[in-house]
Amino acid sequence: MAKLIGLSYMKGRLLRFAQEYPRVVGQALYDELNEIEKPESQRRIPKDTHAAELSAVVLGPDIRPGRVVAALAYAAQGETNPKTGELVETYIVPLHENLDAIHPVGEAKFLESVMNESERFLGDRIARRAGVEKVIV
Repeated sequence: MAKLIGLSYMKGRLLRFAQEYPRVVGQALYDELNEIEKPESQRRIPKDTHAAELSAVVLGPDIRPGRVVAALAYAAQGETNPKTGELVETYIVPLHENLDAIHPVGEAKFLESVMNESERFLGDRIARRAGVEKVIV
């Protein structure tokens, strides 16, 4: 015999889902950036002392009404280059943007290229990690 589920029970389940959903998606986004995007961008970053490469960090997730945000950043924690003593934050943007620089290992646009390449797949991968049908990125 089928069981009739009450309206208040269903409202409770929907409310719990709405409260839990941002946390689950935020964790999936954090994991995706940390396990896939970060290592790939680190593989592409120009290497000398490895200070820039090792400065990669995933920030977040930041959960607010209607949005979940996480970020992959470089030089966000005040790292210094052991060879020069210079803060990585002072040269990370030119390192990323200078298309004319010749790097024996790595390339310019090491972060942008990774994110551009994964843009069309990112939502599906985050949804799979979160165990939901669709995530809009």
